[in-house]
Order: sequence, then structure tokens, then C-alpha cells
Amino acid sequence: MEAYCYCRGPDDGTAMIQCDICTGWFHLRCTGLSEDQAELMDSFACRNCIQKKKEELVAQNINLSSGPDPPANTAPKQCRVCRKWCEYRQYYFRLRPDGSFDCDDCMAHGNEG
Repeated sequence: MEAYCYCRGPDDGTAMIQCDICTGWFHLRCTGLSEDQAELMDSFACRNCIQKKKEELVAQNINLSSGPDPPANTAPKQCRVCRKWCEYRQYYFRLRPDGSFDCDDCMAHGNEG
């Protein structure tokens, strides 16, 4: 039987989501996402891929805790998972091509989108 997810369990017929980076499959219950949240997402990156990206940025001496000074008139953005409002320096390095991002709290708790 093939193993999936962070839990390394099988496809048990419950809802799953595929990582757009590693193409692995993850049980929604293990990611902390609801089916409604997953359906609203345009993309999903698993916490393993997010951690690898963080490590790459650290290796390149990129400070993840603060981005560059914001451009004029830059408004706060909402995390696409929990909808918390974050300032530019908090979301700069996590912006996706569509302009969305996952906040530190969601990424730290495995609620990445």
C-alpha cells in the first residue's frame, strides 16, 4: 500500500490535497485545512516544501523576518488561509504570483495553503 502525507498513511478515501511543488498528496485533516478552505485555494505548498524554501533563502542570506521597505501606498494584505491582516514586511517573501500569501502563523502550524 502506498504511503502519503505527513502521517505516511494510505489514501483512506478522505479528502486530500496535492502539493504543487513536490506533487505529494496530503490528507486535509493532517494539513489543518477544511474542504471549504481547500476549494478556495489556487495552489498548495506542503510544509516540507515551505521549509526547504526557507532554508534556501537563509542560505542566500535573505532575512525572512523583514522584507524591504514597502513601496509608497502599500496596503496590508490578508493571509489567504486565516484571513489575518499582515504588513508588507511580513508577507513580502511569501507572495505568490497571484498576489496571495500564507502568514507565519499558518505556516508554523501546518496550515499552509
